[in-house]
Amino acid sequence: MTGQQPDPRAAARDLGAALRSLQQQQSGRPLRSLEAAVRVSDSSLSRYFRGETVPPWPVVRDLCRALQADPTPYRVLWEKTENAAPVEHDDAANASPALRTAVGGADLSHMSGAAWW
Repeated sequence: MTGQQPDPRAAARDLGAALRSLQQQQSGRPLRSLEAAVRVSDSSLSRYFRGETVPPWPVVRDLCRALQADPTPYRVLWEKTENAAPVEHDDAANASPALRTAVGGADLSHMSGAAWW
């Protein structure tokens, strides 16, 4: 064994590529259409699909459901991002305005990490 560390962004890129492929091959739906279905901005979806940021698990799950795909293989890819070196995760600190309103503007920064699925 050489002891080489895996590329910390490779897992995020792999997940992004898989989600992008799902979107393009399964439905061809534009990001704006998915934005409404999963309640995430099209700019965030674009970052997820490019592997620049890692979406929270509920977003991955909701994308799979919106695109009529089994989320199980995407869960495996998502978990690999959790085990890799730090990669920017889009967590509760980046919560939607609707979520912030729903919780009365409470600080959500403590709500990160793996979500129940």
